Amino acid sequence: MGGDGDQYLNPDINYSAPVHGSRKTRGKVETGRTGMPNRVRIFAIISAVITCLAVIAPISAAHASAPNDVNSAEGQGTPGPTNDGGSVVIQSCYGNAKSYDAYNDYFYWPLTGYAKTTTACADINIKPTDRGIYAQVCFRRTGTCNGYKWAARNSWTVIATNVLDGTDYWLDFSGVSRGLVAA
Repeated sequence: MGGDGDQYLNPDINYSAPVHGSRKTRGKVETGRTGMPNRVRIFAIISAVITCLAVIAPISAAHASAPNDVNSAEGQGTPGPTNDGGSVVIQSCYGNAKSYDAYNDYFYWPLTGYAKTTTACADINIKPTDRGIYAQVCFRRTGTCNGYKWAARNSWTVIATNVLDGTDYWLDFSGVSRGLVAA
């Protein structure tokens, strides 16, 4: 040391020692307890997390209460017009779908007020048309939400099951989203 400012230094502190528990490696690759280079260890952890997320939140097909074929929703909704064969075609849950737009600062829909379930669907279903997204249903009566579920782009996904007719709710998204909701 030996400079003019040495009178301000604490003689009990070794200023040449590494700080905050860091190690001087002198050109060597720093490793953790496993002996694996830290970069490799971090990559392995990130890969494991991504794999777990893929297992936990798989992209799922539509629920049986909301079939993909609009004309084959047996037992859901009210009778609709007859087809050429004379049999009654049941109006599907998706036939009553409304568009939603959650491109707002709060990521929820509707922006004001509440949406209400109908007799056409037993569940609340969404079909994001712009991107896949996590969404949850929040209920007015209880003020609680049911937890986020992954909804793939252009695919119907059930995000709440067995919801009573006439229930007030709103949708809460993990980001901006547009699409269809059938409830």
